[in-house]
Amino acid sequence: MPRTRLPRRLWGTLGLVLLGTVLSTCNLFDSPSQELWLGVPLAWHSPGGKGGGTPAFDGSTAYYIGRDHRVYALDGQTGHEIWSAVTGAVGGAPCCGNCVVVTALVACGDFGITAFRRADGTRVWDFFPGDNPGVFPIVAVDGVIFAGSRGGARVYAIDAATGGLRWTAQTLDTVPERINIVEVRADSDIVVGAYLRLTRHFTGGVVALDAQTGAVRWATEFPSAAPDSDSAAWSVALRHDLVVGSSYDGKIYLLDRATGAIQSFFPGVGHPAPDVIPAYPVGEDFRSLVVLGDTLFASSIADWLVAYGLKPPRELWRTATPRGSSLGSPLITDGRVVYDREGFGYLAAFSTVGPRVLWSSGSPEYELLLSGVAVSRDMIFGAGDQGFWAIKKP
Repeated sequence: MPRTRLPRRLWGTLGLVLLGTVLSTCNLFDSPSQELWLGVPLAWHSPGGKGGGTPAFDGSTAYYIGRDHRVYALDGQTGHEIWSAVTGAVGGAPCCGNCVVVTALVACGDFGITAFRRADGTRVWDFFPGDNPGVFPIVAVDGVIFAGSRGGARVYAIDAATGGLRWTAQTLDTVPERINIVEVRADSDIVVGAYLRLTRHFTGGVVALDAQTGAVRWATEFPSAAPDSDSAAWSVALRHDLVVGSSYDGKIYLLDRATGAIQSFFPGVGHPAPDVIPAYPVGEDFRSLVVLGDTLFASSIADWLVAYGLKPPRELWRTATPRGSSLGSPLITDGRVVYDREGFGYLAAFSTVGPRVLWSSGSPEYELLLSGVAVSRDMIFGAGDQGFWAIKKP
């Protein structure tokens, strides 16, 4: 049956509304181990806390950010709570942060960053600068946590063991208080950030910094198709020789890693998937990115998952998403599968080797997936509007 498509800007608004809705909490535990989550075996479900961000998994324990400003450590096999602890943040529910595992600690973003001892939940350190770095996803590399910021155009490097600030850099000088660094990626050499300038028409691009010192190496502004078009950056990815960034107008730019020069770009998806009506041309788009070897995967609000070859640059294939538009959550891959959160909270799994949807699942009875997922060898961990859950990989 054809799907009626919402206006493009409404998808972005809908995503923010879904992520920002404040929901009540519950402390009961449920374990419907035989229940199917629309055809996929549900391992467990824990309604405590309600989901507020992307979880992390350390091989035995899953860590979730709750909408009540708590972090929950749940046994990965059973879902039973090991510990929970407050983050120290106040205000609205967290929506876009995540947890990362670093040695003996787990650090989570919630209007700041808080680290806990994984063994017992003891709060080890807090990092709360004025511009809320934990609002956006954080990454950990070589014992350092890197974070963007909401306002101030800053990137932070935080010692994962102590919470001490190794460096901070104001990446752009033009009205920095109106610039968000919405996503960061890092390796031992560089940190790259997708930035969004909060002007009448959103503009932006990608900035690269030295991972050791925070010195700005380059900043590349994405070109605007027209004076009134949005060209801010949405997502960014790293490869050994490239930096890849997506723009609000649907284009994906391939940047020279050393200089930031635009080498080439992929155009927008052009049109929605065939069963979407009305099938008008796609302009504004929110395209999350993940790189696997020589292949780039990109989502789209136009109901596509697209695979691109990077050497040489070309579109390899695309497949229609089974249950609606991607809402711009992080794409996750385990090497064989790419996972994407689709419209209205479903989770879709795509093959990495060809245009094939492996499965799509969700639970309309009680679950709305709110962000990205964490994956292990045999499990997938997610957070939704009715708590935390794990499903078994088919």
